[in-house]
Amino acid sequence: MERWKNMEKEHMDAINHDTKELEKMTNRQGMLLKKKEECMKKIRELGSLPQEAFEKYQTLSLKQLFRKLEQCNTELKKYSHVNKKALDQFVNFSEQKEKLIKRQEELDRGYKSIMELMNVLELRKYEAIQLTFKQVSHIDVITAEMAKDFVEDDTTHG
Repeated sequence: MERWKNMEKEHMDAINHDTKELEKMTNRQGMLLKKKEECMKKIRELGSLPQEAFEKYQTLSLKQLFRKLEQCNTELKKYSHVNKKALDQFVNFSEQKEKLIKRQEELDRGYKSIMELMNVLELRKYEAIQLTFKQVSHIDVITAEMAKDFVEDDTTHG
């Protein structure tokens, strides 16, 4: 009986060990699938491969290709700060552009208001000039009548 219990315990330990190993493999598989998907996405983002590049690297072994990839990645790391700075500048310039567009809209509205005010003032000026001419012509008529009356009074009394 003891022997059967020991065998059962060994089998349970083996099952637990295998379960843990299976879990590790499943996690690794998931991680590798995720990495593969990321790589495929990057490949799609790169676009189609020029024919000359395809011919150039087709003859290289997988090991040589990985070595070349590693060299390229090492070289690219030297320029990682450039992309960061470019992104920061892009965001900065985009914000400035938005502010300038809003300011331009404000200036356009101000310009429109000023032009409307100038038109109103021009119309009022024209109306004031017309009124002045009417008043002056009315004064001329009154003055002429007064002069006529004065001349008539002077000739009748004289």
